[in-house]
Amino acid sequence: MAIGIWLGRDTAAQPRPQQRAVRNDHIDSIRLGEVAYYGIPSSSELSVMMRILSIGEILWDVMGDVEHLGGAPLNFAAHAAKLGHQAYVLSAVGQDARGKKAKEIVETLGVNTQFLQETDRAATGVSQVTLDALGQASHHLPRPAAYDFVSLSEKNLAQIQQLQPEWISFGTLHHVYCTAHELTTQLIEENATTR
Repeated sequence: MAIGIWLGRDTAAQPRPQQRAVRNDHIDSIRLGEVAYYGIPSSSELSVMMRILSIGEILWDVMGDVEHLGGAPLNFAAHAAKLGHQAYVLSAVGQDARGKKAKEIVETLGVNTQFLQETDRAATGVSQVTLDALGQASHHLPRPAAYDFVSLSEKNLAQIQQLQPEWISFGTLHHVYCTAHELTTQLIEENATTR
C-alpha cells in the first residue's frame, strides 16, 4: 500500500476537481486527517507526468569509510524523476567537498537543481551511522547542517509559482526549525494548485 500526504490548502474529505483518487480492486482511498492511504496506481495513472517540488534534507549516510548520498526528500525526488516526473529539490549543501560531490550526483539523477543552494553557514548534512551487534542502525545527525539554511528570494518564489508544482513533498529533519516550517507553509499557500 502506498502512502500519500495531502498537502492542499483545504482539508475537506472531497478531492479537488483536478485530483483523481487512486483506487484498485481491493483498497479504496481512506482519508485520516491530512494523510491519505491509496491503493497501488495503475500503469496508465503512472504515465501522467507531474511537477514535484521536494523540500528538505540532502545528507550523506556515513558508515565508517563508506558514504552514501541520501535524505528522504532527495530519495523521493530521484525516484520520481526516474519514473519520468519533473522533480525539483529545494535544499542546501555546504561549500565543502561533500556539497560539491552531492551536487554532481544529484544532477546525474535527473533531478532539477534550480533550487539547490550552497551555504557557508554550515557543512553539508551527514548522518553518522553505527551498527550494534544485531545489525541495528543508530544515526547521529550533527546540527545545524546546510539544509537548515535554505532561503528563498522573491525571485525564487516567483519561479516556483511559475513552475506550478502539482505536488510538494517534504522531509522531517528539515522542519525541526520554525523557519523551515514557515517556508513550506508559504510555498503551499502561494501555490494553490499544489496537492
